[in-house]
Order: sequence, then structure tokens, then C-alpha cells
Amino acid sequence: MAISKLTMHQSKSLQLGRVEAIDALRGLAAVSVLLFHAREILWIGGSETLRRHGFSFDPFVLVSYLTLPFRYGYLGVTLFFVLSGYCIHRRGALQLARSKDSKLDIKTFAKRRLFRIYPTYAAALILTFVLDLFLTGRPGMAAFGKQDHSWTTMIYSLLSLQGYVSPSFGSNYVFWTLAMEIHLYAAYPLLYYISSRLGARAALATAFICGIGFIFLDGLFGIESKLPYRLVRGPVFLPYWFTWAIGFYLAEVEAGRAKKPSVGCFYCCCPGRNCGWIALNCFQARSGRRIMLGPGLWRFCILESVQQWQPGLGRFLGRPLAFIGVFSYSLYATHVPLLYLFRSIFSNSGTKFPTIVPVFAGIFSTLLLSWVFFQLIERWTLRWPPGRDWRWGEGRGRRTAVRDRGRKTEDGGRKAVDGGRKPECRRERSEVGDVG
Repeated sequence: MAISKLTMHQSKSLQLGRVEAIDALRGLAAVSVLLFHAREILWIGGSETLRRHGFSFDPFVLVSYLTLPFRYGYLGVTLFFVLSGYCIHRRGALQLARSKDSKLDIKTFAKRRLFRIYPTYAAALILTFVLDLFLTGRPGMAAFGKQDHSWTTMIYSLLSLQGYVSPSFGSNYVFWTLAMEIHLYAAYPLLYYISSRLGARAALATAFICGIGFIFLDGLFGIESKLPYRLVRGPVFLPYWFTWAIGFYLAEVEAGRAKKPSVGCFYCCCPGRNCGWIALNCFQARSGRRIMLGPGLWRFCILESVQQWQPGLGRFLGRPLAFIGVFSYSLYATHVPLLYLFRSIFSNSGTKFPTIVPVFAGIFSTLLLSWVFFQLIERWTLRWPPGRDWRWGEGRGRRTAVRDRGRKTEDGGRKAVDGGRKPECRRERSEVGDVG
């Protein structure tokens, strides 16, 4: 049964200062994906290192072997999807907690999502085009000239139609997740409506049934394999819908409209989840792992982090991850061409590095350049949400933003709204469902 009122503890957990926990989780997801692709793009790999050096006690070789867990960094994409569902529905869950009859303003939601996603997305596509042209003339990088850089492919990518009517644009193969994200945004009003009428569990069950149903149909008829431009993943979003809905459900739990899953329930579900994963793979539905990873890995960490995060916790790890989490979208959207750029400049003939040490230099340079990209492009999508009131300034020939920095109290003084500009910026970040 849905809970209509917020408890004092849950209301406290919604304070804007707790957004640092979400930023830290974003940073963790972005760094894990960056490490995964950096090893893949810059380094010769563990098997080749073992063939060349064997079980050597050379410090550089040992460090290379210690990075083997980074090969599972792709799991950060799953965390990105869960975080997206949580952040997107956080405001809606609070509205439903105050009133079950609350309706989603689809027009405002669409404007906010378009402004939040597309400027950075378009700039990342242009950056990919420019870097691919530069890399084409570099030694060992001739393959970049064979990528599709046509205007039609760019437009189809902006419309999230890659895989359906066009291939991916350029060498930046992570754009498939941005297309998935936009499709998930389009399906969000349906989950919101089901949750408002039937409850959060019904919305979660809907996403699960649709996802598992598509997986079995895909296994029987090969739906995705028949598409003209097959991507590495996707392009159908349904297998990822349940993972995204896990974050949606956690937002409902935080708002007091749903019950938090128990630890016992988690451990009871593990055997069933694993059996389901094996059955789906035996059924030749490789996409089954996409729907099974979400609940097993991330369904507790978000809620626990938001509720228990304290400013003093994780100072040596949480704070740096939170800093990276602020520009995690820019990092994710640009890191692949930036890694290839680093390899073409600092590697002999554009080949992969024989040791892992230069890879860390490539990771650092990618973080730095993506932060610059954030300052130039993405930063402004946080400072100007489309829902803000705009009007023509009196006596000026340009449009000015009307920001309510404070309101007059009864005694004629000034009272700050939401703690001033800085907390307002943090609130805007908390409502952003960054992709992976």
C-alpha cells in the first residue's frame, strides 16, 4: 500500500546536501567505464602481457596484472541507468507523495530533458567528427577514415535512431547508451501514470514484464539481428527498462510511497536471478544479462548512500568521485575519442602501449580535457533550465533571466530562497539523470 506522507527521517534524507552521494556514484560509474575503455584502447591487454613477460616480478608488469578487475568496468553503464531512473523520478515521486492525483507536466519535462541532453550530445558529436578527421592522417589510425561521418548519420544520431535507420556516428561507439537514455525518457510518463494509479510495484513489474518478454521474443525471432544497422548493444531499449525502473522504484522508496527491499529478499532473489540468467543464455538471448544485472548490483547502494551520506564520510575517495560525478556526462560522451587522440600522439605508430603505466597518463589527460569540455558546454545546461521564467528586460534590447534570489518577508527584510544560488545549482544537478 502506498504511503502518502513523508516521515521526518525520509524528509531529512532529501536535503540538497545529500546530492553529493549521487554525484559520487555518478563519478564511480564514469571512472569504471573510463578504466574499462582505457585498458581496451591504450593497452595491449593481459593475455599479450602474459605471453611476453610471463609471471614476472617486474613492477610495471605486476601493476598491469593488478588492473585486471578493470575489465568489468562496463558494469558502470548499469549503474548509470539506475541513477538515471532515480534522478529523473525523484521530483515526481515527491509530487505523488504529496498528492496521488498529481500529474506529470510532460511539456516541461520534455523541455528540461532536451536542454539537458542535446547541447552536450551535439557538441560531443562535433568533437568526434573533428578528432576522427585528425586521427585519419595519423600513423596507424587510417581506419578512422572509414567511419560514417555524414550529416544524415549525425541527424539520425541526434534523433536517437542509430541502429534503426543509420549506423553509429564516427568512432564514438558509446553513443548507443545516449539513444537508450532518450528512449527511456520517452517511456517515463507511462511509468509515472502506472505508479500514480497502481503503485510503484506495478510500474516496476510493467518494466520487468516488457523487458523479459522482448528478450524471449528476440531469442525466438532474432528481432534486433534483423535490423539493418546492428549496434554493439540495442537499439531497442526494452531490455534496459527494468534496470532503469530500479532507480525509479528507489525514488519512490525515498519519498515514502514504497517499501524498501529487505536484505533477506535480496539474497533470496540471487539464486533465482542467476538461474534466470543461465536459462536466458541457453535460450540464446544474450541480452538477458542486461535485465538481470540491475537488481543484483545496485538496488541498495543508491538509497543507502543518499540516506546515510555525511559530509565527512569518504573524504579521500567520495569527494574526488563526487567532483568527477559533476562532469560525468561530459566525461562519458567524450572519453573514447580523447583516448584515441592520446594514443595517436604518444604511442609509436599509433599502436597500443606494452605497459599499463602510460594508460594512467591517458586517463588523467582524458579527465582533464573532459572537464574543460564540461566548462565550455555542459556547465551552461545546468545554469539555465528551460522551466525558468524569461522575459525581455525593461530598457534593454536583449532577453534577461528573471531569477528569484529572495523574497520580502513581513518585516520588510530579505529571505533567501533555497539557500542562495549555490544550493539551487546542486538541486538542478540532482534532477539530472546522467547517462552512461
